[in-house]
Amino acid sequence: MNRIAQRLATVTIGEPAQHRNLAVFPLIGARQGRVEYLRLDEALAKALLRIAEEGPGGRVPEVAVHNEAPVPVLLVEGEELVGCRQNRVINVSILVPPRSHLVIPVSCVEQGRWKPTSAAFEAAEHSQFSKARAAKVASVSASLAAGAGYRSDQAGVWARIHDKAEALKAASATMAMADIYRQASSSLAEFERCLPKSDDALGAAFCIGETVAGIDLFDQPGSWAKYGPKLLKGYALDALDAPQPRSGGPTLSAPAFIDRLGAARFAARPALGMGEDLRADLPDITAAALVADATVVHLCAFTKGHDLAADRNVRSRLLRRRGAVDGMPPTEPGD
Repeated sequence: MNRIAQRLATVTIGEPAQHRNLAVFPLIGARQGRVEYLRLDEALAKALLRIAEEGPGGRVPEVAVHNEAPVPVLLVEGEELVGCRQNRVINVSILVPPRSHLVIPVSCVEQGRWKPTSAAFEAAEHSQFSKARAAKVASVSASLAAGAGYRSDQAGVWARIHDKAEALKAASATMAMADIYRQASSSLAEFERCLPKSDDALGAAFCIGETVAGIDLFDQPGSWAKYGPKLLKGYALDALDAPQPRSGGPTLSAPAFIDRLGAARFAARPALGMGEDLRADLPDITAAALVADATVVHLCAFTKGHDLAADRNVRSRLLRRRGAVDGMPPTEPGD
């Protein structure tokens, strides 16, 4: 039994809370291991962590992390960093070693800006929305398998933001994901009732309509308590433009999803920072995990989307309009 299966075997699924077409099943269990770390918001609040552009001119797919804390800092896949030359999301969960400098892989979620608004990044109050996370995790896994590192399909990231803005009728001068969240904030607040109330919750399985959209699982309740509200907003944003379910429940239940995940074979490699990066890519599920000292610090897994054709159409149009080149800044808005 692999480490992911072992961890999942210790977790039970609680009763769901539901709002509209989003059902959230708490994942209940005991803390695993004794890996000590600060979370991103905590480290920033204590001025122990600084995230800025890499180099004087910046690079779209990378940012620089400076950790002055005496303990590691956890950065979670999908967290949004706002400011500097353009907003980004983190491509992979990372434990940044104590008192270290690390360059990390990111994706742009604000295509039309390349002008500094701050010297350092701040953390957003939301994560990347779940469909975009699913596609990004799958593309990063493919990049790793090809020996190209933790790189995402940047054009696909932009395509999903474009589609989400159109679906929710959100306006943004720079096609910023943060603007979509800001304009949907009142609707998203209604989903907060779905957050698991249990002090033993380690994460949750999220069902949108008839689909298990994904799960997020942490090593300890304290981490879920910090990251859960951000992640919930990501799933809720997808619920806003998803159809209402036609039947009484999801086509693949939360227990069945977790059973499929537990049976998957995960490929392991050294992680960025500390620990190991584990990945599984099934026909219908994509998953990634950060493991340190035999502890599953963060696991995310998603049902794969079915909007690839639409992605390709929007992607080619975006690239023609911006003239974007991988690893180079986009052109200015209106070019």
